Amino acid sequence: MAPQTYPQRMAGLDPRNLGGVRELVAYAAAVLVAWLTALLLRALLRGSGRVAEPEPGPEDVAYLTGGPWQAVYAAVAALSSTGSLLAAGGRMHAGGPLPRGAGEVAAAVHAAARTGTQVNLLPAHPAVRAALDRAGDRLRGQGALLSPGRRRAMGLTTVPLFVLAVFGAVRFGLNLPSDDSAAAAASVRSLLTLVCAMLALVTGIVVAVRAQIRNRGGDRLVRDLRRRYTALEPRRNLSLAGNGPAAATLAVGLFGTAALWTADPAFARAADVPQQRATSGGGYGGDGGYQSDSDSSCSTGGSCGSS
Repeated sequence: MAPQTYPQRMAGLDPRNLGGVRELVAYAAAVLVAWLTALLLRALLRGSGRVAEPEPGPEDVAYLTGGPWQAVYAAVAALSSTGSLLAAGGRMHAGGPLPRGAGEVAAAVHAAARTGTQVNLLPAHPAVRAALDRAGDRLRGQGALLSPGRRRAMGLTTVPLFVLAVFGAVRFGLNLPSDDSAAAAASVRSLLTLVCAMLALVTGIVVAVRAQIRNRGGDRLVRDLRRRYTALEPRRNLSLAGNGPAAATLAVGLFGTAALWTADPAFARAADVPQQRATSGGGYGGDGGYQSDSDSSCSTGGSCGSS
């Protein structure tokens, strides 16, 4: 068999020439393999993980559960439970000295509130932002959070799916149905190609939006802490006042702002703290948010609230 010339090889790569049944099956198989590979690589990048001792403090637990926003909400709850933070008209003001036992983020929030501030502006405040960054660095150092490099690598695992989606769309566009009677079979294959391209696009988007922040060790720690501190669940109607700032921090950190809305709805409303609702998935770590059987439950996922 004579070797192919360069033009012949290039013609073989033309999407318009990939109209046979075998090529369509190969394309569908490539989409399936790319999807499974993305899932496998993301699982490997997350790793089994083991959180190093000592166990994270309450504010770090809040960050681990719901990210920077959850840590801010937990600090606000800790300060409001001791009367150190007052709210009116959507703005917060320092109502007393910093309570003993308050964490680093709470101290930064208290300092920011001395001049009056809003909840949604707290993460951008320099002192609060620095405290949050240090919390994230501690958790990454303990192995509870994924490094930025691993998170970027996880995002790249979906690139083949998007490439296949674009290829399938281009191939369909180049083989649009025509008036030729001989093009009927090709039209069907082109339509099936478009279906495969749409599947590649949808699966790529689904995998990409499921952001993984915690590793598996961090997920296990959050689940263990939620089982350990079930008394802090919103449905228990626990008063945050009088139990110390650490308990208030853990209540909101583990179970969301519903704990604050249940314990002190007047403050939560005056401060414009978003009320988080129950959800069955999509938590900050991608393991599914907190969900209680009661109506006053919440999720720790970023989809809740203003974050």
